[in-house]
Amino acid sequence: MQEAVNSALPGDVIIVKPGSYYDHVTVTTNNLVIRSESGNPEDTVIEGYNPTADVFTIEADNITLEGFTIMGAGANCSGLCLHGCTNCLIDSNTFFNDFRGIYLKSSLNNDILNNIVIKGGRGISIEESNHNSVSKNKVSECGYGINLLNSKDNRISKNTVAGNKDYGILVQSSDSNTFSRNNASENGRGIHIGNSDGNTLSNNKISLNEVHGLFVCPKSDKNLVYNNYFSNTLNVEANNGTSNVYHKSKTKGENIVGGPYIGGNYWATPEGSGFSETAADNNGDGIADEKYLFETSDYFDPLPLIAYKPPEPVLPTANLSINTPEDYAPLSVQFTDLSENATSRTWDFENDGVIDSPDETPVYTYPSPGTYTVNLTAACENGTDTKLITINVGENNVAEIQPESAPGEESMSTTGSQAEQNSEQEGISSIPGFEMLYGIFCLLAIFLYKESTK
Repeated sequence: MQEAVNSALPGDVIIVKPGSYYDHVTVTTNNLVIRSESGNPEDTVIEGYNPTADVFTIEADNITLEGFTIMGAGANCSGLCLHGCTNCLIDSNTFFNDFRGIYLKSSLNNDILNNIVIKGGRGISIEESNHNSVSKNKVSECGYGINLLNSKDNRISKNTVAGNKDYGILVQSSDSNTFSRNNASENGRGIHIGNSDGNTLSNNKISLNEVHGLFVCPKSDKNLVYNNYFSNTLNVEANNGTSNVYHKSKTKGENIVGGPYIGGNYWATPEGSGFSETAADNNGDGIADEKYLFETSDYFDPLPLIAYKPPEPVLPTANLSINTPEDYAPLSVQFTDLSENATSRTWDFENDGVIDSPDETPVYTYPSPGTYTVNLTAACENGTDTKLITINVGENNVAEIQPESAPGEESMSTTGSQAEQNSEQEGISSIPGFEMLYGIFCLLAIFLYKESTK
């Protein structure tokens, strides 16, 4: 492999086929990419044959190294040493059984990402190196997980350091570094800050460490520790440095245990009897009513977090009233929304999926007979609720009926007919010679009657 590196020019990409390579590699040419063909560290292994030398050394800028297992570095040697490097990317490698897995010496602005370091003296060591990012790595079964010495302004985030013998994270004479979202669990000591100033620890989970979760030595000043989760038999040993602070001002925002405010830290114990697990919170803001006093110093956390249970969301309850549930067509119905905890509503008067009205008191007319289902949906920011009712519209079969005669109308009708007859007779009697003819007619009738009786 060293021959390929020696032959490479800036900008080249070196692809290494799967296999085991017994070699020591030194890179001095800038702008190279060196990666395994498979991308799988398990099948592309670089093992040093001399335990007194570093296995892989980078002394150049803008180098990418990814996809290898690097192993076999003996005492005081490294699986990977970056010396005087800038802008290198060390990604997705495995370092096994090296005294130092990854070692940065006098290097700037490098990214150490997604690596696994297992069974070594020091997992990841950063010495006299500034502005580097160490993120998403897993370090276990080492003496020290991550170690900073005389280094500034580095970002140590989202790493898992677990099961390391002495320290999860050891910070020595290193200032202004940030440690966030790391998991330091089941180590001899969780995070140890010695002779270091101005560092920030936030959003870390520090639990089940044997000696203590956090140690801050007397010569460490102006460190800020807030919004961390502690669950250790001894959570913090703070030996009276100057101006170290264990909280931020109460600020609205989700904290590490889901509460609504950022403030101090969460102080638990493996037995479930820690301060944050038992303290009172009468106003329900997720911050204890009393400050947390440290066991070994005069320091305290004035805004300790507690186990927070968010209130149950208030859901709407749909309800309504109508002026009539049934009648003949056409039927106009007055609807009234009586929903509770709702900020809006929609009406579907025929349950056909079409929203007919958003109003609180709409009127809807059903022109035709039938059975209709009304769908009221009440809504608020937490959800919706539905109410269904039935409207029955009947057919209006109305026949034309003549009114009956009122009492007295019949006699009035008869009287009227008689009057008409009298009027007709009066008209006849007014004819000239009528009386003489009438007399002759009567005499003739008498004569005929007598003749018939002889």
